[in-house]
Amino acid sequence: MHKKTIMAASMAAATIASSLIATGAMAQEGMGGGGAPARAPVPVCPASGYNPPLFAFAGGNDGLTAVYQVVSPCSPPELKNVIESMGFGRSRPLSSRSVLATVFSATGTWVDAVAGPIKLDYANISSNYYYPGIRVEAKGKDAKGKPFYNTEVFNTDRAWDETGPGYGPKPGPKDAMSYRPVWMKLTPPGALLSIVEAEGHVTVGKDAQGNMTFTGKSPYEPYPVTITVNSANLVTKVSVPYMKHTYAASFDGYNPVTERIDNVRNKWEPGYLFPWVDHMTWTKDGKMIADLTTTSYQTNGYVVMPYPELLKATKEEADPMLGYDRNDPADPRNDPANQFTPGG
Repeated sequence: MHKKTIMAASMAAATIASSLIATGAMAQEGMGGGGAPARAPVPVCPASGYNPPLFAFAGGNDGLTAVYQVVSPCSPPELKNVIESMGFGRSRPLSSRSVLATVFSATGTWVDAVAGPIKLDYANISSNYYYPGIRVEAKGKDAKGKPFYNTEVFNTDRAWDETGPGYGPKPGPKDAMSYRPVWMKLTPPGALLSIVEAEGHVTVGKDAQGNMTFTGKSPYEPYPVTITVNSANLVTKVSVPYMKHTYAASFDGYNPVTERIDNVRNKWEPGYLFPWVDHMTWTKDGKMIADLTTTSYQTNGYVVMPYPELLKATKEEADPMLGYDRNDPADPRNDPANQFTPGG
């Protein structure tokens, strides 16, 4: 969802929530005399293929009630299984976007647009699916063994580099907007969100191996997205045509649905919360641009990409959460004792 739609969506949520509350009160009043409580009409997909946003209430473990967006009645029935399996649907009526942001660290190879292939010490990749925006912090060595470090950012309609995450803005490559916007679609949640937002304009099919595919174009994006899912309804492949190129991603090794915490796949949260993968590969026109093995992962973490004019010059001045190094053993936030545990 783009920035300009967030305010409208928030206002719509508040308006609809108020009407739901009023409807509930009237239903209770109408129960006198043994009458059945009033039921809201089942939504029907309009001819446009896009339904006005629907919202419902859900109670949290903190005792608070939240408003969440419900899956559109225009979405294909087959997609609802994927939405649930991927962790997007966590409430009834089925929610459609429980994943708002992802943060993961990885090792492997990152192909920098200027420096070429980088053997990673680490990469920290943060995506905000509301802006949309993505930040890639990469450290390693190039093909000649020269040390490499850079932080690349995209947010909505702009791209730039940073000295470090959230500080020291500097110009990036002039053509950065020709490739960075598609990066977040090369993550499982980013790709699925496009299909969710396409609603009644999604085409369901099968690939040569008999795996189900979904193709759709979000009204907020200039490109269509195709995802492939496996028998467990988990996204395994993505294809996106963008700026006369074809970008693709493959995902394997989804974390097991377990409460167990391990130090590799489920370092930050157990598998029963949101599925993530051990390994992903990104390509551009069939050539590898990233080969990433997950070392840690977190859903709905603190992910913001302030525009350059809002950033501070140094790490000391910057938002401490943006400069947080997940690979620094001295940082107390990396101590397992301070990390999420089931029931904790």
